[in-house]
Amino acid sequence: MNLISMLFTSSLKISVSKCLKLHNRKTLHQCCRRFTCSMSVSEKDIHDILLDNSTQKHFIEYNGFLSNHLSHGIVALYRLGMSRDRLQHFISWYDKRLEPATNDLLDDSPVLELKGKRVSFYNILKYFEDLLNNKYNKNVDALILNEYPKVSEGLGSSALHGTIHLGYGYAVNNERIILEGLAYTFHSFRPISTSRSDQDFARLGQGSVEITELLEKLRNNSSLQKQMRDGIKEERWKPLKLGRFQIAVTYLTADHADFLTDQVLSIKFDPKLLDIDGRLEPKRCMRQIVYWVIMVFALAKTRNNFFLLHGVTCAWSLNNIIHVLSKDDGLKVIREYLTILLAVYVSQGCPELSVPVLEGEYTENDWRELVKKVTDEDRDEHCYKLLQVCGEMVKEAEKFGENPNIYFQSASMALDKEFHFFSYGD
Repeated sequence: MNLISMLFTSSLKISVSKCLKLHNRKTLHQCCRRFTCSMSVSEKDIHDILLDNSTQKHFIEYNGFLSNHLSHGIVALYRLGMSRDRLQHFISWYDKRLEPATNDLLDDSPVLELKGKRVSFYNILKYFEDLLNNKYNKNVDALILNEYPKVSEGLGSSALHGTIHLGYGYAVNNERIILEGLAYTFHSFRPISTSRSDQDFARLGQGSVEITELLEKLRNNSSLQKQMRDGIKEERWKPLKLGRFQIAVTYLTADHADFLTDQVLSIKFDPKLLDIDGRLEPKRCMRQIVYWVIMVFALAKTRNNFFLLHGVTCAWSLNNIIHVLSKDDGLKVIREYLTILLAVYVSQGCPELSVPVLEGEYTENDWRELVKKVTDEDRDEHCYKLLQVCGEMVKEAEKFGENPNIYFQSASMALDKEFHFFSYGD
C-alpha cells in the first residue's frame, strides 16, 4: 500500500486522544494561528537578539563539522510566541557547546577560489555583505535572486544547514542571518555531479511515478545501498573531515548523481501544479514538497530520523524564499533539492513508510498542551523547529487539500528525547 493510500485508510489510524488525552474541540490550524501570531518579543527585539548571538560571537561550526543551530532555535521559539526570558534561557542552555569566531580557518585566496574549501568563512561572509550593500543596494531579495542559484547545487552540504540558515533568516527578515546562510552554503559547497542536460532537466514535472512508488523502489535497491556503504569508506573522503552522513550524501551526489537526477525527473506531480506553459509553478510545487517530506518523516518506521528532519526544515526554508527566484531558477532549485532529498533518504537506509496515521479532530487543548510540553523543557533545538514548521504549515492544510493529521503527528514527535541515527555498519 502506498503512502497516499495510507492517509485515507481508517484501519491504519489511531486516535489523537490516545496521544495527548485532551478535550475541548477546535481545529489544529486555529490553535496554531494563535501560537504563531501571539508574538511576545518585538521585531526589533528579535533582530537584536539574533545579532547578539550571530557568528559575530560564535563560529558557524563546532566540534569539527557540527553546525551552529543557535539562530534557528531562536527564530523557531520566537515564531512559537515564546517570551524573551524563554529565548534567553534557550540561548544560555545552547551556547555552551559553541566555539569562538576565532576558530575560522584562514585562507587569503580570492573568495571565488574558496568555494567548497571550508575555510575563511568570515571572508566569504564579508564578500556577500559587500554584494548586498554595493551591488544590490541593500535589497535582500535581489541578493537571493541573483546569488542563491549560484550555490544552490550545494545545498546538501553541511547537512543542508546553509539553506536552512538562509530560510530561517528570511522568515524574520534578518539580514545578518541571511548573509550567514549564503556564506555557509558557499563555504561548504559540494556539487551534484550530474551529466544530464538542460533538455533533460526540462522534463521536471512530466514524470509518471508517484513519489511513494519511487521511495519504495529505492528501498528495494540493495545494490545502491551496498555501493553507498562501500563508497563512503574510500580514502578520497578523509580530507573532508566530515561525518558519515555528510560523506554519504557527498558520495551519492558525486557517483550516483545521474541516477538520482533521473529519479527526480520521473516523479509525477499533480497537474494542478502546472502553469499554462506546461511547467511546474515553483511556489505551489514547493508547498507540495514540504508536505511530502513531512509525511515521509512522520510515517518512517525509524521514528524521528534526525536527517530526514533536516529535509523537513530545509524544504520549509526553501518554501520561504522560492517566490524570490525566477521561474527557471526556482525549478532548478526544486530539482536540486529533490535530488538531495533522495540522497538523504538513501543515506538513511531507505526507511519503510509504515507508521499508522493519527485520526481525530484536534483540540485547542491538544495543541496548547503539545506546545507547552515541548517548550517547557530544554531539548534539542530541532524539536522546536519541527513543532514550529508543522504549526505554520497546518494553517493552510485544508486549503491545499492536505491531511492536517500529518502535521500534528509530526509535531508530536517533538516530545521525543532521542533521534534516530542510521548505522553504517562499522
